[in-house]
Amino acid sequence: KEVMKMIDATPGMTMVLHTFGSDMKYHIHTHSLVTFGGLDKAGNWVYPKDKYVIAKYRKICSTYKRIFLELLESSFANNEITYHEDYATLSKEVTKLRWVVHTTYPTMNTELIENYLARYVNRVAISNNRLNYLKENEEVAITYNDYKKQEAGKPCPKEVKILEPLVAINQILQHVLPRHFQKTRNYGIHNACNKLKESAEEKIKANAK
Repeated sequence: KEVMKMIDATPGMTMVLHTFGSDMKYHIHTHSLVTFGGLDKAGNWVYPKDKYVIAKYRKICSTYKRIFLELLESSFANNEITYHEDYATLSKEVTKLRWVVHTTYPTMNTELIENYLARYVNRVAISNNRLNYLKENEEVAITYNDYKKQEAGKPCPKEVKILEPLVAINQILQHVLPRHFQKTRNYGIHNACNKLKESAEEKIKANAK
C-alpha cells in the first residue's frame, strides 16, 4: 500500500518467509521481490520518480518499522498474540533502534531474478550434506557459512557447530512450518485474484506465452 501511494499505481511482490540462518539459529526474516513500479488503472506501467530506487533507504526502513509495530500493537490489542510480555514492554527497546531493510538496485536480468527465487522458495532449513552425526562422540556437526569472516569477492568461509543430538533435533524442528501455512505469498499484480494485469500491454508482460 505504501508503494502504491508513492507511485500512484499497483506494484507486484513475491515474498518468502525464512525462519533460519545458515547456522540454524532462529532468525525470522523475509526475502522479497518487488516490481520497479506498477500498473495504473488504465493498465499503463508507472515507474518510480527515482531512477534507481522505489524510495530512499531510510524512508523504506522507517516505513517498514512503523507498519510492523502498528500491526503488532493491533494484534496484541485483539488478543491475537499470546506472549509473556505485553506490547509496551516488548516494544520499549526496539522502537529506539533503526530497523534495517536491505534493498538492491532494480534489474532487468530475468535469470538473476529466477535464480534468486530458486534459492529461497523451496529451501529447507538444512540439507543432508551440511548435517553429520559423529558416532564416536554422539554429537551432531552442522556446517554453516560464517558471514562475519567473509571477504568481499571471496567465497564465504565454512565453520562447524557441534550440538548434542536432542539440541540439534530441536533446532531443526523449530523451522518446520505448521500444516497449510503459506511460506510464499504474492501481492498486488502478482496475486492470482488481481485482474488489473489482464489489461496490461503485452510488452510489459513477462513470459506471456
